[in-house]
Amino acid sequence: MTDQARLTELRSLPVKRTVALPHSGFDAGSRLLKRFGGERFQERHQFGGSVPEGYRLELLVLLPDALVVLEEYEDTPQASTFAEITTTTEARADELQAVIVEGVLEQRRSELLRLPVKRTVRLPHSGLAAGARLLKQFGGNDARCGMLERRHEYGGSVPEGYRVERIVVLLNALVDVEEYEGRADDETWAHVYARNEAHADELDAALRSA
Repeated sequence: MTDQARLTELRSLPVKRTVALPHSGFDAGSRLLKRFGGERFQERHQFGGSVPEGYRLELLVLLPDALVVLEEYEDTPQASTFAEITTTTEARADELQAVIVEGVLEQRRSELLRLPVKRTVRLPHSGLAAGARLLKQFGGNDARCGMLERRHEYGGSVPEGYRVERIVVLLNALVDVEEYEGRADDETWAHVYARNEAHADELDAALRSA
């Protein structure tokens, strides 16, 4: 199959989604290729009407079940950039979007760690499920909100298992929830970073009621 035929086939997939990015789309494209492999193509287009102002660069990432088109503006760092995802299912689109926005979330996490109010909450239930519900309740569809996952070995020189954490990045708060994989009897904790005590109380209540 020719490259053009593959592009046509991928563009006809049923699920389409556009994600706004506050940074270079090419960085996100590199993360996709590193995580999933695939092929890449690059195109360069003039913009600005009859008097061209510059160039918009496009990176096309071709996967077996998806096409992701990412863009940035050459020498125009203040311009908004976008990722256009075309794939087979909403779940696959969610997976690809999570990788695309990972860099945004990492940067915002570093900023939110400096919030003035910090609190640790002990949870009687799954921290991972609480994190997912927290994101749904407070994050909405804002592209600046999302979740990062980390998996850490524990047990010293002879690992006993994994501690899993979900870092919930919200507009003006950060919640890091954790649990031990396969050990339901272990305590679960959430670390809350908020702008004030009332905000921390709101997040605390949401975590405990989840």
